[in-house]
Amino acid sequence: MYKHRITSHILSVCFSCMLVITALFSSNITVRADSAPTSYNLWIGSTQITSANMAYIKCGTGSVSFDPSTNTLTFNNATAISGTYNGKIASNCMVYTEIPLKIRGNAKLLAPNITTMIIGSYMAALDIQGNFDFSGGKNGFFSTDKITISGGNTSITIKNADKAISGRGGVLVDGGTLEFTSVNQGIYTDTGALELLSGKISISAKESAVLAYDNNDINIASDLIFETPKNFTIKNIKVGDSSYNVIADEAGNIAKELRAASAQPTTYGESPAPEPEPETKPEDNTSKTGLQPVEEVKKVEEPAPEGKQEGTVFTATEKAAEFVVTSSAQENPTVDYKCTINKKAKRITIPETVTVDGITYNVTGIATKAFIGCKNLKTVTIGNNVINIRANAFKGAKNLNTINVKSTKLTKDSVASKAFKGTPKNVTVKVPKKLKKTYEKLFIKKGLAKNAKIR
Repeated sequence: MYKHRITSHILSVCFSCMLVITALFSSNITVRADSAPTSYNLWIGSTQITSANMAYIKCGTGSVSFDPSTNTLTFNNATAISGTYNGKIASNCMVYTEIPLKIRGNAKLLAPNITTMIIGSYMAALDIQGNFDFSGGKNGFFSTDKITISGGNTSITIKNADKAISGRGGVLVDGGTLEFTSVNQGIYTDTGALELLSGKISISAKESAVLAYDNNDINIASDLIFETPKNFTIKNIKVGDSSYNVIADEAGNIAKELRAASAQPTTYGESPAPEPEPETKPEDNTSKTGLQPVEEVKKVEEPAPEGKQEGTVFTATEKAAEFVVTSSAQENPTVDYKCTINKKAKRITIPETVTVDGITYNVTGIATKAFIGCKNLKTVTIGNNVINIRANAFKGAKNLNTINVKSTKLTKDSVASKAFKGTPKNVTVKVPKKLKKTYEKLFIKKGLAKNAKIR
């Protein structure tokens, strides 16, 4: 009897619980845990944008905000960014994205070093309108996709950078005021067209104002009036297996200075020159005063050019490559071959020297991952002056057939332990005859496959 009462009580409790659960589900009450914030493939410095922080990220005295509904990144008087992020780009970026972005607002940013990109985009187009003042770094704006600059009130100033604008999938300028100074290249494109349609453009470059690699088109609107070079042409230049188009002056020289505007241009950044006054000849008072005419002041010679600081990266268009300075000593300035600017190249030669800004550097090294991404590369020739080969220099060159070694200066101390790691097992290495045994032993020890052919 007692057991029967307990059983009845348990059944009663269970039935009551079922009634409560039924009531909960029949009502509009929802019981759930808080969801985690959504993350976006977009970084401001070392901070990833999420749904929790996208409305405000402090940047110096200003801020940055992101609207995912329109993919708009807005700078609000941003003056500094904390940290960097590199993602799938070989360089660190102050702003990094894998999302196509509309970039708006205003910012004044200084790159922390010469190898950092200020804004870098991987496989995502950039649409830029606003006021941006960038200084230093590898690139001002970089994208492996297309870059579009537009808007009559847009103003972009970039100085002391390797490339001001680098849109590998193409660059289109349709409005705004662009001023690029002390850059190696002003506007660069790799696999897409370079289009200058409207706006006011002023570029002062050390190598080329604009460059469209791999024979890509340079299209210029008919109503864009050039002040410099006045009578320009589009010139094709070939370097080994690759070629590129540039704007050239009437003598056929690569244009390093470019000034153009949709309307009749005036002097950039200066007031119009005053009308000249009527010429009057000075009175000759020599006979009256007994004074002799003053001799013409001799022209003071300009000081010899100074080499770039160690760690500086620069592009040598004629060598189709980037180099990094390893020594700025006047008696022997040196660089490492950093990478090619033509990832489709089949043959690459590491030159003996490279000249930039009047300074000739000996090319004494091959940098880490110098050939990464060069899927079509078949032959590499190493010049006579190469002493150092850094770790993983050949990583990524999966289809490499031949390495021609001209240098006789390679030693166990100057070649990194994994220098040849990643080279194909059947690669052929051609070396100076007198060093065949020495180099064979050295290269295998440094990562070359044992069944590689050494000749």
